[in-house]
Amino acid sequence: METDNLFEQYIKLREKRLQIQHEADSLEQQEKDILYLITKDFDLKHVGYSAQQGNWKMNAKRLEVPSCVDWDKTLKYIKETGELDLLHKRLTETAVKARWDSGVEIPGIDHAYKWKVVIEPTAGDQA
Repeated sequence: METDNLFEQYIKLREKRLQIQHEADSLEQQEKDILYLITKDFDLKHVGYSAQQGNWKMNAKRLEVPSCVDWDKTLKYIKETGELDLLHKRLTETAVKARWDSGVEIPGIDHAYKWKVVIEPTAGDQA
């Protein structure tokens, strides 16, 4: 059956991708750790820092970013003003499903379907 060959191809590609992805994730975390060490002592009174090492130059620019410290106050503000653009537009699937399980239908939300495909080694073939 041709599907068996496709399963084999899929499994081999997935294993290779997961190995590479794991290595890339590890390298990315190391990069983040080093960037933290570089920036942890930067003084927020300054708007930027520059440095050079060999043929590499670093420019660090201070950015102002939001950080919610009191969700109750923030959500109250959003409800009062209707400024929903302050939030991401996506559903929390587990919260919606919990309501469905309790018999609650939420206006504007439909039941959609997709296939979850899991291909994994059989009990005897696990490494």
